[in-house]
Amino acid sequence: MPVTAESVKAVNACQKSYPAVEDFPDLSKHNNWMAKCLTPDIYAKLRDEKTPSGMPFDKIIQTGVDNPGHPFIYTVGCVAGDEESYEVFADFFDPVIENRHNGFSKTGCSCVFEII
Repeated sequence: MPVTAESVKAVNACQKSYPAVEDFPDLSKHNNWMAKCLTPDIYAKLRDEKTPSGMPFDKIIQTGVDNPGHPFIYTVGCVAGDEESYEVFADFFDPVIENRHNGFSKTGCSCVFEII
């Protein structure tokens, strides 16, 4: 059976009928920043959210769910689907970026840029 826009909408509607705690992925064997930073509370808050252009949270984390990572190489495990992803899903992306980049945060940068 081919995947169509209608079938995806039907699955998404069905997903909303389950509590977020039941829908939370099992990340116990995952070795990536997505798995480390994604909590049940963050998932419950963001799982039904989309960016203005339609990027859902589940697509943001899907690569990390499908690919648990390597035991000796810590991967990121998520993607920003569009520019708005960083703002809409900031509760998730901020900890991932801070951990991946050794404490760098969007509010902690004291860099001054001079454009000539």
